[in-house]
Amino acid sequence: MGLGAALSGLYIYTRHWLMNNLFAISFSISAIEMLSCNSFTIGAMLLSGLFFYDIFFVFGTDVMVTVAKSVQGPIKVVFPKDFLANGINSTMHGMLGLGDIAFRKPTGSLYFSVAMLAYFLGLVTTMGVMHFFQAAQPALLYLSPAGVLAPLLTAFLRGETSLLFKYVSNDHGAVNLCVP
Repeated sequence: MGLGAALSGLYIYTRHWLMNNLFAISFSISAIEMLSCNSFTIGAMLLSGLFFYDIFFVFGTDVMVTVAKSVQGPIKVVFPKDFLANGINSTMHGMLGLGDIAFRKPTGSLYFSVAMLAYFLGLVTTMGVMHFFQAAQPALLYLSPAGVLAPLLTAFLRGETSLLFKYVSNDHGAVNLCVP
């Protein structure tokens, strides 16, 4: 508890991006451990809805960017753009909202590995496009298709497409948001 209080005080005093990321990632891990989506079909539908939601609120309105830039709190993970020049004292940052973070517990399956690789490539694409165009990007524009298409392509190549759509996990101990 003392360490938590000390880190919280340090964050409040400095507002340093490293402290922000420590708290933001901690919040993400806690939330992900409490929630579960145990069906590929429901997860794919959820990601499809979030795909359009994110695009609308980033490109169609200024809500997401305004909130992300104006709220002083660990509601996002920040990536220093000028890290090579300024190191940990970077002042120019790209942002990734906590809603774009979707890690799951490793299961050791091929599907998990493929999904994590697709997620990583989606993040790299998001950051690359953001830096290239110097503009905010809806991360789910890249992450949602990666999260759906990678396991779907894997299942197709393995002849397991019908099994993928029938799959239901028995993930106990978490609030299931995706009840089939």
